[in-house]
Amino acid sequence: MKRKCFSCGHEIGDRDDYLEYNGEIYCGECYDECGECGQLFPSVMITYVDSNDTNVCNSCLDDFYRGCYECGELFHLDDLHYIDEGDFYVCDSCFNSGYGWCDGCDRTFHIDHLTYSEEQDRTYCPDCYEEYVDDEEKNTFSYHSGYGRDDKSDGYRYRVGIELEREDIDFKKSISAYDFLEKTGWVVERDCSLHDLSGFEAISPIYPLKLGQLERIFNSDDIKKLARTKYSCCCGGHITISDTKRTPSELIDDIGGYLPILYAMFPKRVNNGYCSPLKKDNYKYQSGHYALSKRGNGRGDGLEIRLFDAPKDEKDILNRFRLLKYMLQHKATTIEQGLENLNEIDGLRKAVKYHLDIYDIPYKTFYTNLVEYAKNIDLLEVRADVEQVESILSK
Repeated sequence: MKRKCFSCGHEIGDRDDYLEYNGEIYCGECYDECGECGQLFPSVMITYVDSNDTNVCNSCLDDFYRGCYECGELFHLDDLHYIDEGDFYVCDSCFNSGYGWCDGCDRTFHIDHLTYSEEQDRTYCPDCYEEYVDDEEKNTFSYHSGYGRDDKSDGYRYRVGIELEREDIDFKKSISAYDFLEKTGWVVERDCSLHDLSGFEAISPIYPLKLGQLERIFNSDDIKKLARTKYSCCCGGHITISDTKRTPSELIDDIGGYLPILYAMFPKRVNNGYCSPLKKDNYKYQSGHYALSKRGNGRGDGLEIRLFDAPKDEKDILNRFRLLKYMLQHKATTIEQGLENLNEIDGLRKAVKYHLDIYDIPYKTFYTNLVEYAKNIDLLEVRADVEQVESILSK
């Protein structure tokens, strides 16, 4: 009597290899051995596991294998990490690239939900961070912690970010740095150049330089509260700008004609050694602690403007953003062109005037300084009546 394979239907001869399983017969091509238990099973009951080059029966697959939550591949339980936070498994590669252990409870979490304590040199989950880290450390992350600084510009051409240096112990005590980061995207870090107890630096995400959107962000309760915190003469308000179509050196070229205006708007900062007036080419070919500092050499890389002092509040910050956008959109490669734009561009003039008014800088003093810095920077003699600034800024 001829026999046929239950799986493929091929005839099986008397001398052919076959497997009898649950009353059915399978030819040699339609059964395999399980690499775990060693038993023979029909191929339809066998799964090939690529990660360890093994055939596994359904029963052993359920008992000893799981799919990686991140990459989806099957792995033996011995080669997987159980993630307590989400009740799933990940393979070694995915674990090493995105997960870790809490040093407090020894459970596993995604790295986004772990916080490093520099003082203790330990990493904690949110619950253990609250339990084991003292209040002073919770208020701020370590300097250059690596947290935050996310790019939220959504591909917009002009981008901006700000670093607010503050000395406000009440605000510092009122927040959890981790919660503030989760809620706003801003990272609050310690800054050794400021007062140990009250000082901190708050770094924003990278925002699109869209004034309407920025107004909504800075008028939100949390950011408005931050923008109105106390500050001292030691504090600054560095702003980084970028343009996806220009390098930092090209930006320096294109806004170089505005440098005397910027210096005249922030006369106190000029007295700092790193903010003394320089020719624009000096900024193009060096980086570091200068009034302008490049953050790379490619298109879209940042140009940090360190000349800015600590802003008073959210309105002051937004006015500085407005000023910089006018400068980015209206080139001034020479000082003469910068002064011409100040005279002709209503928005630019209003942004300068707003700053002079809230800082009580007399228009004549501003213009006198502007003439001086123009001469210092490019040995340029600006031949104009100082009285002229009254009419320009009063338009």
